Amino acid sequence: MVPRWEKFTYKVTMVFGDIYYEKIPADTAIERCFKVIQGTKYECKTKQDLEMFVEDNLNVKIPLDGPQWRAFVQPFKDPETGKDYYIQIWKQHHSFMDGMSSMGMIGSMAKGFGPSMFIPFKSVPLWQRLLLRMVAPFSVFTFLVNMLNARDRNILTKGKRTMTG
Repeated sequence: MVPRWEKFTYKVTMVFGDIYYEKIPADTAIERCFKVIQGTKYECKTKQDLEMFVEDNLNVKIPLDGPQWRAFVQPFKDPETGKDYYIQIWKQHHSFMDGMSSMGMIGSMAKGFGPSMFIPFKSVPLWQRLLLRMVAPFSVFTFLVNMLNARDRNILTKGKRTMTG
């Protein structure tokens, strides 16, 4: 699963004072990022156990010498139905998020993951969709002008070489 998303196998590294991403082997990433919490003090048997785990681990920084995400997993058997499930707790650094990678990862790990898992939304009426399609081409010009005139104001990258990764 991890080799499908190469971004999950990179670590942050410094080269001549600049921040870059460096690839590490997928096996190393899996060992460092997937943690089984069964049999530890954080084993989640009740809602309070889960809340204690989140409280204790929420502000623990993810080290920069490995991928910037963690997946905590615990097998769970439903006492009523006897079915086997897994509790998954996902944690990642905010700079890692590109939207699709995280959803793809969760989607590949969770059965039944789909649009119904998100906040419900209304469908957009036809007249609003048509209006958006008519107005969108005119906003492209404004966007391009603003983008081409933009200066680098980021204190981390201003005056440095272009970052890669």
